[in-house]
Amino acid sequence: MRRKSTGSVVLASAAIAATMVLMMLPGTSLGHPSTVGASSSHSGVSVLKTSVGKFAKQGGLDCNGDSTVQKLIRPTIECIDPRGPSGSFLDNGWYVGHDEPNMRFISNVAGSGNNMEYLMTLPAAPTAAGGIPTYQNTIATWFGLAVCDNNSDPQTTCINDSDVNTGLGTSSADAGSAVVEVQFYAPSPQGFLGCQNGPHTTASTKYCVALNIDSLECTFAGACNSACTEPVNFAYLTTNGVPVAPPSPQLATINTYIGNQSSIFRMSPGDQVEFYMHDTKNGLYTQVTDLTSGGSGHMVASAANGFMNTNLTTCAGTPYSFHPEYSTAAVGNVVPWAALALGPSMDVETGHYEACDNDSDDACVTVGSHTFSYGADLDFDGVPYTTTGWSTSLAPTTANAGAVNIQDIIPGMFGPVSHSGGIASGYPIFEMETDIGLTLYEEPTGPLCDLLLPNECSVDHLSYVGSTFGGFYPYWSTRGCTMAFGNVHGSGWDAYHGIKGYGFTQPTASGTIALWITNGAFYTNAC
Repeated sequence: MRRKSTGSVVLASAAIAATMVLMMLPGTSLGHPSTVGASSSHSGVSVLKTSVGKFAKQGGLDCNGDSTVQKLIRPTIECIDPRGPSGSFLDNGWYVGHDEPNMRFISNVAGSGNNMEYLMTLPAAPTAAGGIPTYQNTIATWFGLAVCDNNSDPQTTCINDSDVNTGLGTSSADAGSAVVEVQFYAPSPQGFLGCQNGPHTTASTKYCVALNIDSLECTFAGACNSACTEPVNFAYLTTNGVPVAPPSPQLATINTYIGNQSSIFRMSPGDQVEFYMHDTKNGLYTQVTDLTSGGSGHMVASAANGFMNTNLTTCAGTPYSFHPEYSTAAVGNVVPWAALALGPSMDVETGHYEACDNDSDDACVTVGSHTFSYGADLDFDGVPYTTTGWSTSLAPTTANAGAVNIQDIIPGMFGPVSHSGGIASGYPIFEMETDIGLTLYEEPTGPLCDLLLPNECSVDHLSYVGSTFGGFYPYWSTRGCTMAFGNVHGSGWDAYHGIKGYGFTQPTASGTIALWITNGAFYTNAC
């Protein structure tokens, strides 16, 4: 969500990531060159003095659409939520955070940080009258992972597949890190999520998947390049493993994002799919196999496939192969600049869709004949934040007795399986977390909660947004070895007390500097 800074209270803080103490168990036309001058800081995020070369007028130099030299190539590119030195992150003065309920999987076993497999049942289309389509509840369900990027915040060398790297955000020696989001897009009327069967205004009927890699062109001190703050590499998973167009931020075209090419791998709602990723000598390998109908798609994040990292000073791209950052999924192995404590994780990026209701958070776009508010639902009054937005109807599938096909809910096998040396192992701990505290802090009317007071910026205090709050926040549930997201409760289901399952934001201190930390809630995975 883009929201201009209101100049509200700024907390002095150091750049840190989540810190927990836990007992460990096993376009074609070119623009003009520009020089970006130094400017005053925005919530502690300053602008570098840089010399930026020529780039296409549209592209992927900043997935938030706030580049000072380039417009975003399409209005619906999904970004990770960065965390600024004072909590909320501003991109060229705009707040760009959004709602990302996340489940992270934790293990000390070698290979758990770079070799994993998931099973998931794709949400089926609603059958009841007035049912909410999946694309309105979540713009993407994605699987996350930390990868190395020597040119990303904090601009230091990263050693592939190694726990020698650190990423807590407390040291300038932390490894340069980027975030992988393997994003599953649901069908939508105008195909605005990228799965259209033809031109950009044509409806889609299938799911598709994209490998999305976000970097951050900032220093440890919080100085960012305003021309390419959050560059993104983007490639659909294809049946032949070849990108349909250049995936890099510098060379991407509209064809990179329009999904009308026959090689893009597609699946039907309700299908059971197997997803896995692991490292190779050429880069991170991702594959999705449709266990219901057959077929698969894959992609390698390699220099040979056109992936690039970005120069902090010039925004120029260099062919680059992205590899997993860590060997294990230990609790401290996270991305130093991300709002979430990202390791191997499953995320439901919700709150990106609501009717244009003349609220202060409207960010309306029109795709074909369809107009909607796409940015972020900062007052939490859209369909994802009402109980009617999520189905509670459960029906067992015949494909796998351990999975369920939950209408309008994102189900999956409870946690991934890691493969290393021919041995499969699960993840003994999982964490539920959300970055909602930053959203509440940066709401356009000013801070709606105090980050320095225990629990004030937590999910169960959404009443701060006033009477427009829909009254519900989706949560994670488990039954045996099945995981679900939405509004699933009842006999046999553990809903972890609903929204209280996310844990709370907690204040702490380092000397005289106040620090904001996301403390998710940790649970033992008994599956």
